[in-house]
Amino acid sequence: MARGTLIIGCVIFLLSCGGSKSTTSPSTQIEDANAVLARCPTPAEVAAADRDLVLSFDSDPSAGRVVCSAAQSSRDLTLLQAQTYRVLTIMRRLTFDQPLPWTANALYPWMTGSIRGIRFRGDDIANSFCCDPAGTIDIKATLGPNNSGLAALVFPTDFRAVGTLMVLFVHEARHNNGFPHTCADAINDKTIAELAAWGVQYYTDLFLANHTNPAFLTLSARAGFMQDAQSVCSTRFCQDHCP
Repeated sequence: MARGTLIIGCVIFLLSCGGSKSTTSPSTQIEDANAVLARCPTPAEVAAADRDLVLSFDSDPSAGRVVCSAAQSSRDLTLLQAQTYRVLTIMRRLTFDQPLPWTANALYPWMTGSIRGIRFRGDDIANSFCCDPAGTIDIKATLGPNNSGLAALVFPTDFRAVGTLMVLFVHEARHNNGFPHTCADAINDKTIAELAAWGVQYYTDLFLANHTNPAFLTLSARAGFMQDAQSVCSTRFCQDHCP
């Protein structure tokens, strides 16, 4: 089970090449994570996620308000639904300059190969967990006072916050690879090297901080991921500590 909340964010980065006045090349703009959050998921992005995963919204604190229309996204979407498709789109686009420590795949194909679906639930569960039904991670999606609850709904345009949902998906999906928590409290793991759920979460944060395309994440977002990695390695291992 994942406890606590991570917060993450992103920016637009321009790559341009210049020359003499007669040979200047046009600049190329890369759509960063925050730019993805600023628009509605396209029909193709919705279809890609639906092809790869079964998404169930048993509980939706944003229900009753459409933020993306069928004309924009192939069907009407609430904020929670739109954020889920946006996060999965961002996840598909993530690249790293080194292989992930626990898989030879990129992050998105690893996750979609590890689970069948994502089920959003409310106060009928105490925390997010894996898995019910089999192969489906259960995500606690609630809102509370003082900006508590699912950060992707509280700060919907900042990937520093919305990215917490992606990291939570990664944590819970790792459980379905056969990695329960290994400390006596059944909440934490013994070591980073086990590469159980907390170890994979630690490396996800670390790779987002140090090994992503700087055109996709801002320096401040990367610093936030590093802060999250340090928090995990200093509190979530009963026989280990930060490198």
